[in-house]
Parts: sequence; C-alpha cells; structure tokens
Amino acid sequence: MADAVEEDSETLRTLLAAVRTTPDLRADQQAQRSLLMAKLARLEGNRADETLHLERAARGGRSLPALQARMRLAALNLSRPAAEGRRAEAQLMDFSRVYRYEPLGEEAAMLYAQRLLERGELAQALAVAESASHANQRSSTESRGARLAAQALRLLLVDAKGMTLPPPGDRLSLYWQYEGYATPGERGDDIRQGALRLMLDEGLYDAALDTSRQLTPSTARQPGAALLIARAEAMATQGDPQRAMALLRGLPETADTHRAAAAALGRMGKPLEAAQELQSLRALPDRLARAEWLFQAQAWVEAANAYAELLRDPGLDAAKRAEATARLASASALARQRPSVAPELLAPESSSATLLQLSGDTGGPMRGVAAARSAISRSRQIESLLPETGSN
Repeated sequence: MADAVEEDSETLRTLLAAVRTTPDLRADQQAQRSLLMAKLARLEGNRADETLHLERAARGGRSLPALQARMRLAALNLSRPAAEGRRAEAQLMDFSRVYRYEPLGEEAAMLYAQRLLERGELAQALAVAESASHANQRSSTESRGARLAAQALRLLLVDAKGMTLPPPGDRLSLYWQYEGYATPGERGDDIRQGALRLMLDEGLYDAALDTSRQLTPSTARQPGAALLIARAEAMATQGDPQRAMALLRGLPETADTHRAAAAALGRMGKPLEAAQELQSLRALPDRLARAEWLFQAQAWVEAANAYAELLRDPGLDAAKRAEATARLASASALARQRPSVAPELLAPESSSATLLQLSGDTGGPMRGVAAARSAISRSRQIESLLPETGSN
C-alpha cells in the first residue's frame, strides 16, 4: 500500500509506520522499505536523508528496489561536477539501454533526457525521449516520452529560455523528424506556429503552407496565426493569394501585413499595387522589392527614381549595386530621363555605369562640326556597350 502512494507525504508516513521497525525482513524487502523511506524524505525536502536511505536500498543486491535506488542515486548525482557527474550520466544511460522495455528503463531515460534538456542538448534529448516513448505498450510510457519531446520542441521553436539554439536548418530538421510528438490539437499549435514562422523566414514557403493548414480553426482565427497563414498563402506556389488578401483585411496594418499584401498582389499580376503596399517601408529589402515591382509594372519613371535612391544607400552590397545600376540604365532610357546619380555611386567596371555616364553627357557648349563629331563619337561608344542581337 505504501508503494502505491503517489505524492502524499502524510499518507506515506502513516503507512510506513507499520513497517518502519519490522525485523527479519529479506534483503529485497529491506531495500523496498529504504526506498520508500527515501521517497518520504524527498517529499519532505530532506535531501540528506533521501540520499542515506537510497544508499541503504542500493545494497539490496539485484532486486528491483535496489536497482531503482541506484538509478535515483545516479539522478541525484547528475549535477555533481567532473568525473562524478559523468559517471552518474553513464549509469543512467546504461539503465535506459539495458532495461529499455521495462518501467525502470523508462524512468532512467526520462531522467537522462531531462538532464539533456537542462544542458541545452535538445537533439539528444529528443532521441532519448523517443526511445522512452517506445519502451513498451503502456499508454503512460508513451505520454511521458511525448510530453518531454514536446517540451524539447517548444525550446527549439517557441521559447528557448536563454539557450543557444542550433542553426535554423537544424532546428527545422529536428522538427520534421519529431513533429509527431508535437501535442495534437490546439495545445500543440504553439509548436506548429513556431515551425511555420521559421519556415517562412527561411524561404520554405510550400512547407510553411502545409504546416499552416495543420493549425486548428480556433488558433487560425487569432491575429498572429492569421498573419502567418496569409504569408504562407501569399508566398507558396500552391498558395491562394486571394485568401491571403482576405485574411489580411481583418488584421491591423503593420510592416508584415504590407509585405504579405505585396507578395499576394504580385502573385495576382498587380505589380504596381504591390509596389504601393511597400511605399511606406524603409528597410533595404523592402525598397529593393518595391523597385522590382515598379520595374515589372513598367512604371519607368518611378522605377528609375527607386533604383537611383537605392544606389545612394551605402548599405547596398556589390551584387545588388550592379543590378541596380543596370536597372537604372534601362528604366532611365525607357523613361527618357537623365538619372540623377553621382558616377561614383554606380557599380564600378559596369557597362551600364558607362552607358549612364555617356547618356548623361551632353557634350557641353560645342557647336557646328565639333558638336557633330562629339555626338557621333558618343553614339559609337554607346553602341559598343549595348548587347549584340543574334540573327535568326
């Protein structure tokens, strides 16, 4: 009866009183009594007495109570420094492996996995939790392993609680490997939302769309989740941009809602409206996207101005600067306007940069033959910079 008591110290103390001083017990019975005394000490917060009773129980040979006592001693010693802590960890690993199909192995695996979680070794903790969840056919075993795996997934995707996390790709790989342990239904939607957000940030839009459709209806109606769903619908090749716009209409305006709306409108063949969604955003990626939408819309004057503004940004890297220079040359030529960008801001060693400089050169105040010769020379230089057209 005392062994069946869960976490009730008063009941356990009353039941143990009947066997506390019983003489002539077998070794396994003495170990069982000491194990129960250790449990009572733990419930009362007395670590010293708990350790003392566990050490007595551990001397009970190969009986089950003795093995349980050794396992719990190892769990208590996990936090000890250096060799003692490593030895305790090895003991728990041995218990979880040797008794993997028994409750003893399950308990050892759970204690070891919890220790791995505390140390931030989330991949290893997930592997041990999965092992514990398959220990046997008892429903309680699987629920304990699943709960611990869900705890690890929340650390990976929801709240790291100050831990240093693996790179995003590794975190998503772990999610896909163990996503079956995310709590089913609404209680596990926080894990799926965390994975969905990371997929969107990493550009995995089709995977994000699939994950967004696993959210429960009650969660999907919440503003944060609705925005994630709208982003997935707007960006994924199999997504529905019209559904994205419908979801966004019910949300407060933020930078993220404007970005999602721009992506959806672009997918719907409305690049000019997509550019308008980004007009108020000043982050460099947003301005790059806006210029691209204007170029696609053939709004040459606005596109030229947008690329000219980008070239004035010192944060523009070399590859983007070269692309912006080429786009500025094209848009300015089609808009029939002179670009207002200093030559030193153009991409160096770029034919587009040279073309822009030549196009902007009026030849000064020359007249007559000199002006004609200058114009002919400039047109030949420009012609040499233009791409050759192949003959069909």
